Amino acid sequence: MSNDRHLTPHPAVSRRALIGAGAALGALPLAGTRPAGAQDGTPAAPPTPPREAITVILAAEPPVLDPVRTYTIDGWSIVHSVYDTLVFRAADGTIQPLLAESWSEPDPLTIEFRLRTGVSFHNGETFDSRSVVASVAHMHDPETASQVAADFSTIQAVEAVDATTVRFRLSQPSPALLGQVAVYLGMLPPDYVADPTNEFGANAPVGTGPYRFVSWERGQQLTLEANPDYVATPAKGAAMAATATFRFAGDPSTRVADLLAGTADLVRDVPQDQVESVDGSGVATTLVAPVAGMAFVRIINATQPWANVEIRRAANLAVDVDSIIQNLLGGRGQRMATMLTPESIGYDPDLAPYEYDPEGAREIMERADPEESYEAIIQITAGASQEAAEAIAAQLVEIGIPATVDVVDQTTFNEDWKNEDVAMRMLSWRPLFDPQSLFSLMFTTFGFLSLHSDTDLDDMIAMAGTDPDPESRAERFREIGRIMHDNPPAIFLWNLTAVYGVSNGLTGWVPRPDEYILPLQAQAG
Repeated sequence: MSNDRHLTPHPAVSRRALIGAGAALGALPLAGTRPAGAQDGTPAAPPTPPREAITVILAAEPPVLDPVRTYTIDGWSIVHSVYDTLVFRAADGTIQPLLAESWSEPDPLTIEFRLRTGVSFHNGETFDSRSVVASVAHMHDPETASQVAADFSTIQAVEAVDATTVRFRLSQPSPALLGQVAVYLGMLPPDYVADPTNEFGANAPVGTGPYRFVSWERGQQLTLEANPDYVATPAKGAAMAATATFRFAGDPSTRVADLLAGTADLVRDVPQDQVESVDGSGVATTLVAPVAGMAFVRIINATQPWANVEIRRAANLAVDVDSIIQNLLGGRGQRMATMLTPESIGYDPDLAPYEYDPEGAREIMERADPEESYEAIIQITAGASQEAAEAIAAQLVEIGIPATVDVVDQTTFNEDWKNEDVAMRMLSWRPLFDPQSLFSLMFTTFGFLSLHSDTDLDDMIAMAGTDPDPESRAERFREIGRIMHDNPPAIFLWNLTAVYGVSNGLTGWVPRPDEYILPLQAQAG
């Protein structure tokens, strides 16, 4: 997805019309790798959860639990506990079958899925090809207002060949499509979704996943119970507790305090200055795990002075990323040269990151137009590292960019993607196995999250999105990375590492490269 020349828009139709028609439209690629041939997954008998209960504390409460309107790791942690997708990224990052028992690609414009049989939704509806048709239709319905709907626009039709066979007809090759399906296309019960009185995404989600929805006390906690009929696969695993409670605490110190008090089993984002106290507590330890993602400060180029590439280069030279990694992140992570991490398609280990060169940055700023205002707001969410953001802002001030940090809630952050008054936004993005999603959404002229315009880059991203040859596609991304390095759309920071706090009584939980916290135990193949 890049610009109008590379998209085939789907018609505007209502959710009810799409679901009732039993036909479908639209879906593009974005975040995954696709095996060349059919893939198979073998379910196992439903295991008994080894624990009575587990309590997980997340940083932020999701506003909804609609899979196609969930965009954060905390939201995905709950969504993927309740919903299943056709394919899923296993803990090792590979795409594996889930509700599809296999898939094949007869030609570059067709993907055919063979569906698992004997699967029921939590409300008793049968999972079959109607569910796939309804789920894609829900994604494309303008009333759904999914931020990623355009990313699925290459699916021109969904054909229910029979109850257990579904065929995606594509407008163009979409090598990243399966990765997007694994994230966003949670399967929905068609009859339940078609009833407008069922606010399934807001209050009562119904999926086929390892847990069933029980209750949601807004602002406090959400409770799930193990699905006794769930047939686990190696891709996802099985429920590890009879009851799973997700609580929400934006303050990391609160999460750690609850962990040490014994009222939580698993918490995310233990601050560096509290790692030692957790590890020495005798009741919990920290678990450090790599994440296929990176942190960066997006800089717009839609307005002056940020349209000047020299100013964006100066910003990269001004930030001592290595010092921040050592002093605030405990040495975890490495400075990235562009938007690609070692796990990404097209990562170039020979491309050197910007060096910390404040003198060079000041020289650039001294040559800059003195009539321009270089004041910048760095917007972050409450769950982000404010210490790191403040350090970045202070270093920008030193070279002549008066930067201040603005901490906002997640809703405001999501509403401000197109706000030209917010020149900079510090954020992280995962998973980055396939960078198509990030590039298309944030760094193309018409991207849903974009305030960056470069028509040549638009074309390159679009071509990478449709190149079916893995080696050629990787080289396209390497070239995009080199262009982004020289014409930076961001201050490139570090690749991500997760630091979890885990109760000593919790065993069998495995961290994931996408940073979802799923209360699941591994299932052997």
